[in-house]
Amino acid sequence: MSRPDGNGNTAHVMLKAKQDPAGMHAGTHYNGLVVAGFGAIGQGLFAIGDSCLRSFADILVIDRELTRAENLLPAGARFIRGDIRDNDWLMDQLNTLASPVLFVNLCSGVDNVMIRRLLGKAGIAYLDSCCCAPEGSTEARFSRMMPYTMTKIASSRPQWLCWGINPGLVELMTRKIIAGFDPGEGNFEITIFEHDQLEGENGVIVGWCPEALIEEIMRSPTLECSAGQLLEKTGLGAGKVLACWGGQPVASRVVAHEDIWNIGRLPGVLKARFIYGLHPGVMRILGQDISQARILLKTPGRGEPVFGAERLAVSVKSGVSGRERVLIWQENHHDIWQRHGINAVQYQTGKALLLALRLLQLTSLGELAGQYCAADLPLTGQDWGAIDLFMHDLAINWRDAKDLDLRLCPRAESGGGPTQLPCPCGAATFTKEAAPCPCC
Repeated sequence: MSRPDGNGNTAHVMLKAKQDPAGMHAGTHYNGLVVAGFGAIGQGLFAIGDSCLRSFADILVIDRELTRAENLLPAGARFIRGDIRDNDWLMDQLNTLASPVLFVNLCSGVDNVMIRRLLGKAGIAYLDSCCCAPEGSTEARFSRMMPYTMTKIASSRPQWLCWGINPGLVELMTRKIIAGFDPGEGNFEITIFEHDQLEGENGVIVGWCPEALIEEIMRSPTLECSAGQLLEKTGLGAGKVLACWGGQPVASRVVAHEDIWNIGRLPGVLKARFIYGLHPGVMRILGQDISQARILLKTPGRGEPVFGAERLAVSVKSGVSGRERVLIWQENHHDIWQRHGINAVQYQTGKALLLALRLLQLTSLGELAGQYCAADLPLTGQDWGAIDLFMHDLAINWRDAKDLDLRLCPRAESGGGPTQLPCPCGAATFTKEAAPCPCC
């Protein structure tokens, strides 16, 4: 089978059985699996479990801290304490695994580009879930972080960047919805809506890394796509808006996010934004002082009951015809906690990561060398069929949500005015149609 490689070329890839002395299933691509980062998302991945995980002969989990959650790991998996930023130490660990190896980076606050360079030289496949800044940097502007995150790295294996539920799966769903419009129904306006109502018995909690949440709400300025250009606000923090979910107002922020950067570069997209609302208690804390937020925001402990709904929706509207399609994936935190011992944010992100793992392990995409995000991964009709099949099997249940009448209430957004997004070199303005200047 042949497929475009994303650069107009054609790469020939075959899904084929491999000889595996360790007993790997025929038809899979990787023997070894490394999961670096065993925090909320890493633990959620293994709490869910999946047959795909059992297809790896070796599983190694790495984290900088000791953990009491090792019972979540499947039989035969190993946990080791260490820092993946130590190149020599990391290579020593990777050399203990049956090859080929797939490396899943779920660590926050590390230089992913540095890790990718090392793995690219070693011929190790790579998957991560968020953007990054250079080692030692305190940069929070997506106009700086995303170009760095997307640094081209030579590798004989796939390198999939910014894959999870959001970013990641929402980009696939955006592409899928756009494909359902008639030719000529372009000028698309994309809005990602999220409303996380998570609450605990003992106060305010959040579903994932508090420091990362603080950064994207309180430090990173709003980033959105407007008139085909990526625009970044001046000043710190995401702009405030009021979203309407089924007529109910929800205090929200227009948040800078990897998926908006990626979706904003899709053909035919004129506007893109991410509207994020959380429990009112969390929103109040995020509207105060950063140092206080760091003290007050916690993830729930193991065994701590959680409540509320997690709702994520993708809205695509044609600026030509006015036609709109909205899909939503909703889960109940308490139901997920009763079944898996985790919250719904962990669950949805873990399911999205398992979808990516299945695609890399079980389809010809696992042999497609190159660097991709979910918005630009070259997909054939057969690939889309596999995505539909895997989502059904993983209970990733998107449904039509036009009845919710999702929209922004007519309140003016606060914060600094939009500015055109400069090229990192300062020489020109970024547009999604082409590189902004010769150096980029």
